[in-house]
Amino acid sequence: MPRIAYSPVWSLLALLLATWIGGYFLNTVEARGRLVAAGTGAPITEASLVYGARSYTPDATGGFVIPNLPRGAAITVLAPGWTRRDFAWDTGTVELTVGVVNFNVFDATNDRLLGKPEARDPADPLRPMCSGLMCVGTETGSIAVPLPPPEVLVCAKGYEAQTVKVVQPVIDVKLRPQPSADCPRPAPSASPGASPSPTGR
Repeated sequence: MPRIAYSPVWSLLALLLATWIGGYFLNTVEARGRLVAAGTGAPITEASLVYGARSYTPDATGGFVIPNLPRGAAITVLAPGWTRRDFAWDTGTVELTVGVVNFNVFDATNDRLLGKPEARDPADPLRPMCSGLMCVGTETGSIAVPLPPPEVLVCAKGYEAQTVKVVQPVIDVKLRPQPSADCPRPAPSASPGASPSPTGR
């Protein structure tokens, strides 16, 4: 019976193939977890979980599965109104904070949208917000506050102000009428006194 000759090249290729297959399965991981709102744990479903050219969306519970990732991979979350976040594949529960909150402000008695409501920091109602300006809403009752504090004071002339906890990017606020109320205003600066008239000689 003739002997079969084994080429060193084929042996080397077999070794490389075994090494590659073993390395792939040992170093490839699967990311599993949930996307939730920080502080409340409410599921976030309108989002994209991105790794390279691949993009995945969470299910109705905020859950996601991303297969065939290299060990040590980082995934990026993009969700409207929420801060962008990068997280490791084995993080599990991924919490997002609000990046921009939009308030829709209504009259509590008739659900009419209030024109030009305002938003302030309740810890310091006169502190500048919104790139150095007080946050003033539109005529249709909408205020957008970027990078909001945990709570925002929502107010309007003729209405009782309300402190609202920021838990999601869109929040409806209903203010009760109060004719004498207004948003906090800086105290008027004292006008300088009139200069005395020069005395004639």
